[in-house]
Amino acid sequence: MPPSHPWLRVLVPIGLSVAFALGCVVYGNDRGDRGYQGEAIPGGSYRASCEGIRLDAYRLKASCRTERGTWRRSSLDVRVCDGDIENQNGYLRCSQDDRYYGGLPPGSYLRSCTNVKVRRGQLEADCRRDDHGWLQSRIPVNACQRFKNRDGRLGCG
Repeated sequence: MPPSHPWLRVLVPIGLSVAFALGCVVYGNDRGDRGYQGEAIPGGSYRASCEGIRLDAYRLKASCRTERGTWRRSSLDVRVCDGDIENQNGYLRCSQDDRYYGGLPPGSYLRSCTNVKVRRGQLEADCRRDDHGWLQSRIPVNACQRFKNRDGRLGCG
């Protein structure tokens, strides 16, 4: 039986559209604690101060609160993380036994160094020298905010 009032012909389709849209937001976009490929989003203390958490393949991405209360977009390769994932001033970092692990620090060195890892508080890598040779290098991870390769040696910058 068609609606008897003209305003019902307008309101019923609008109401159905709104209900459908809400259903899509609530149910259609919910992946729970799963990434795009069904991977489990890792737990960690970062969840208390980060939002927009997602997993793209092995890359954990989130916006995390800094010490000043602003937000910073950060990401972390979860394959290099064995311990807790935490928010350190807006950066996603791995830690275990109160030491820094995994979560490669930012810097231009990543373009010219290989076999990069953080172990026992040291950033270690094989870095290309200016003469195209290679040099094993290491530097304390807390020495710099950002790192660069200076003729095969890791340094601040």
